[in-house]
Amino acid sequence: MAGMKKDAAAPEHALRVVHSFTRKGLGAAYDLALQVRPRDALAVVRGDPDPVVLRFTAAPRGATVDILAARPLDDADVTSLEHVASGLAGLGDDPGDFADRVSCSTLLRELHGHFLGARMTRTVTVWESLATAIIGQLVTWIEAKDATRRMIRRYGAPIAHTELRAFPTASSIAAAAPADLRALGVGMRRATTLVACARLGARIEKLAHLAIDDAMKWLVSLRGVGPWTSQTVAIEGLGHPDGVLVGDAGAPFVVTMALTGVAGDDARMLEALEPFRPHRARVHKLLGMGSRLPGGLPGVPRRPLPTVDPHRRWPGRG
Repeated sequence: MAGMKKDAAAPEHALRVVHSFTRKGLGAAYDLALQVRPRDALAVVRGDPDPVVLRFTAAPRGATVDILAARPLDDADVTSLEHVASGLAGLGDDPGDFADRVSCSTLLRELHGHFLGARMTRTVTVWESLATAIIGQLVTWIEAKDATRRMIRRYGAPIAHTELRAFPTASSIAAAAPADLRALGVGMRRATTLVACARLGARIEKLAHLAIDDAMKWLVSLRGVGPWTSQTVAIEGLGHPDGVLVGDAGAPFVVTMALTGVAGDDARMLEALEPFRPHRARVHKLLGMGSRLPGGLPGVPRRPLPTVDPHRRWPGRG
């Protein structure tokens, strides 16, 4: 089991399987491997002192999920964790008429056929998607990934006798000083926004129960949270299939080149995506997956990687 140490004598409070379930994905040809990479087959929901880990394995047109915990769980906890697992694996996402929508585009039709089993997924918590989006503002994905990894190592609760850590809770970041986050590679403005949002606590999780337009309106009312951040949360934290990455450094170029053959801005991207409502985030996802294929996306030239700020990439060196 990746990330978990093998002990000859398991500790009294070691993780053990307390519940398992198998569920089929909605729509045709669901493929767990397109949602959960093998290295992510263990997903930490909670760290110590009450650890919970989800373990995913493929099942015919679906997935089997083992819930590992250090104690028995009550029915409410199991139901909640089944919901979390379904979101992480995209088991509850219904692609509906997406295949019909992309039939007008040769590229999208071919990509959809190749990635037929792909689904929209959700992070463990809405807070996780908001935190990672804030860290990713106005920096390269490499910088954001590295800063997020350092934050998890510093503030994420560990699970004893394993190498696993949970994503830091909102309360743990709310208690942090922005200067300490800056030392991890998060710029001061983003660090201040991150701490301020963390102090909203449970209000962030309530976004999952709001209409998407209301959730987005509330998010952009927060200082330091704009359209790109809110749309990223909609897509990654709420599984919104129609989110659009306006304000993104690369999305307008990729989308317009792929769909029209001419590079354009946000306005051109929105125009190109209009025929695919209410599945515009699915188009984003397909193009992103296609860009990682050998040779990349036809008609979309690869661009050089942006320069990485030495301080944000290697805090303390620059």
